[in-house]
Amino acid sequence: MRRSIGIIAIFFVLNAAVPLASGQLRLPSEYYSDRINTEQTYFVLYDAQTAGFGYSSEWTDATAYNFAAKNIILVWHFKDGSMAYSIMEHALGDLGQHTDYLVTEESESLLDKSYNSIQPLSLENFPVKLELWIGAAQDQAGFNTEELIDTVCFGESAIEYGYGYYFSKCR
Repeated sequence: MRRSIGIIAIFFVLNAAVPLASGQLRLPSEYYSDRINTEQTYFVLYDAQTAGFGYSSEWTDATAYNFAAKNIILVWHFKDGSMAYSIMEHALGDLGQHTDYLVTEESESLLDKSYNSIQPLSLENFPVKLELWIGAAQDQAGFNTEELIDTVCFGESAIEYGYGYYFSKCR
């Protein structure tokens, strides 16, 4: 009788612990390297004042685990030498727990170093390079890029209104 009560008690304890532990488990990543997904990373200038920016990145289990508290930051380099930033909504530690290892977002604007919304895209001033960084992003302190993960380039000499332009690997 004591043995069966002990077995039942152990069963209940283990059964109660499973939901708590499952929140910590990560799904496995299907990606073998951390990188910008060029098929889903683009910019489009709709008119002189309206733009769209789409950005996507792929991540491995190891990076999500080792840099769990860090942010995913994209640095957009424009033709005139200026830079703008995007920050992915989820921290690296959320990948595999709450989201997939493919993180995709869209925005109508980018951010300056002080977290203010800007839209620097024009027919004459478009992104020529995009960098993917691991770092820290805080409203007051701005962006602290710590580890460069990937860089892609845009090599066209001109853009037009209404067309989506995609990046490719830098030469």
